[in-house]
Amino acid sequence: MLFSWISTIMLCQFLKGNTEGSFYYTKLQDKENAISVAHFKISNTEEDLLILNKIKALSVDLISLSFDAEFNSNVKDDIVQIYPHTIDLGISPIGQHNYLYSKFKISYFKNIADNNIHCASVQIILDSIEGKKISILSFSIDDEIADNPKKLNKSLVSISDLKKTAKSNEPLMVLGNVSSYAWENELRTFRTKMLVNDSRLDLDFGKSGRHIFFSNQMRCVHYESYENGVIGTYEIRKPRKSQNPRDFISVR
Repeated sequence: MLFSWISTIMLCQFLKGNTEGSFYYTKLQDKENAISVAHFKISNTEEDLLILNKIKALSVDLISLSFDAEFNSNVKDDIVQIYPHTIDLGISPIGQHNYLYSKFKISYFKNIADNNIHCASVQIILDSIEGKKISILSFSIDDEIADNPKKLNKSLVSISDLKKTAKSNEPLMVLGNVSSYAWENELRTFRTKMLVNDSRLDLDFGKSGRHIFFSNQMRCVHYESYENGVIGTYEIRKPRKSQNPRDFISVR
């Protein structure tokens, strides 16, 4: 009975923080305006090398990877052969080297770092007929900061202020490295301020520390969670056609 009561509380907390309000992933309708994203942390172990090979086999459009300092550079060079557009995001406060690998053109890059957070703002152009642009915000927060609610909230507020670098009418994706559950108050407040939704539709107890959030201009059509990261597919919503004001004028 106690376990059921605790589970009910956690479910209510999750539903309360579900900003998008949907309980299922929609089907992909327009492949031209869709992007698949992998967000993983890789260390120098045989198991993680297998995971990396699996990511490469999935052939996603964009990969966000955090490497340990001693990771084999030959593997990183192998990834570059598949993804022609690469950005070195630098080393985060937790000592991980962050990279962004993209099949699409990268038109903008700005790196911001301080003692507590490591953040980068990127803009990519989808290879579609319309040449759609997506703004991407990537950040890393030290576990010591994440374990302190006050420090975590302060860091997330600093990151949310960077949203000014992204145009409000452009789709926004936020890739987060923070060891917190998606339904915790600090991340829920962060999503509300950023006007982004969580990709998870279930209670994910696998605390990988990897998160993908997305703005209302996009919708999540597929999402998988792994021990070391997450993979998702997102489609840009087509803008609704504005109605002609004359349609509301009665002509006699």
